[in-house]
Amino acid sequence: MDARLTLNLDKEVIEQAKRYAERRGLSLSRVVESYFLRLVQSEEPPREKLTGVVAELAGVLKGAEIGDPRRVRCDVRRRKGANCESHRQRSEGW
Repeated sequence: MDARLTLNLDKEVIEQAKRYAERRGLSLSRVVESYFLRLVQSEEPPREKLTGVVAELAGVLKGAEIGDPRRVRCDVRRRKGANCESHRQRSEGW
């Protein structure tokens, strides 16, 4: 269902938009409608439902500060009770 919308725009912008629409064989209303649709659609990309492990992990790093990946791996190994000294010796830059 179509509805009316009143916009206040710069006169030159309106003239340019009318010429744009005319060159494409469209009404100015359809050009504006098409533009608004693209704005809305690009802002809200379609979301697929997450399942399984992906659903469990979604958002776990939100707001987390991620440092050097080698250090992160070492920290994870430590939490699991493993020693990461050999890894540290292999890694340059530590």
